[in-house]
Amino acid sequence: MISRSGESAEVVKLLNYLHPMQQLIVFTEEPTSPLARPASKTFLINAKERSFVNTKSFILSIAYAGAVAAGILNQSFIPLETELRKASNQIPLLIRQNEKEAELIAGKFATAKSLLVVARGSIIGIGQQLCLDLQEGLHIPAIPVSGSLLRHGTIELTTQKDVASLFIVNNDYAGQLLMTAAKEIAAYNKMVAIIGPKLVNSTTTSALPIVEIGELATPIIYTVAAQLIYYKLALQRGITQIKPTLVGKVTRTE
Repeated sequence: MISRSGESAEVVKLLNYLHPMQQLIVFTEEPTSPLARPASKTFLINAKERSFVNTKSFILSIAYAGAVAAGILNQSFIPLETELRKASNQIPLLIRQNEKEAELIAGKFATAKSLLVVARGSIIGIGQQLCLDLQEGLHIPAIPVSGSLLRHGTIELTTQKDVASLFIVNNDYAGQLLMTAAKEIAAYNKMVAIIGPKLVNSTTTSALPIVEIGELATPIIYTVAAQLIYYKLALQRGITQIKPTLVGKVTRTE
């Protein structure tokens, strides 16, 4: 179980359903939290966040999840370590090369009243986390959308001029389909942008390109790209300090 605070209400409640003989492995920042105390093994997420938004802690959670996945699959940890080192080297480069593009995307989204974040497969969790951050920190009604569901009712929202769309796509057949959808939507709605491995050939669609470095570590690169857009969007809206008023209360109350 992964929880930065180790005391969120829904997480603590799950402890009541564990079998007494069941092993509990916990990833948390608080070693004395209600979640950590009964754990068989606790790994500390030593992120030392300086803001409310989960940046370093979310990236560390992805890295830990990759390690767990490698262990479950009985894979060597050496490839994962290599991928993580590549990701660490790629992050500063991604920020330097794409800072202006992130500003352009944030400028597109600055006047949006709501934002659709479209993703699928292994990176859908990144879209969901971005939506949480946008809701909690910037008070933007952000809606995570599974790529396959875009064909249904959600697609109608893209016709509204004050609804922006961010597509987070990977380099596979379904990702190519989502890129095509983004290009088509951009033909009638200018507030469209993409995070992905390839640029869409359209002057009306902004794209923040990323380099895929491996199945387990590439989500970290996607996360940093999303966080860069979030940061620029906060600056566009004149927000320099993020202090949600209700989240701390409701996350610890059932």
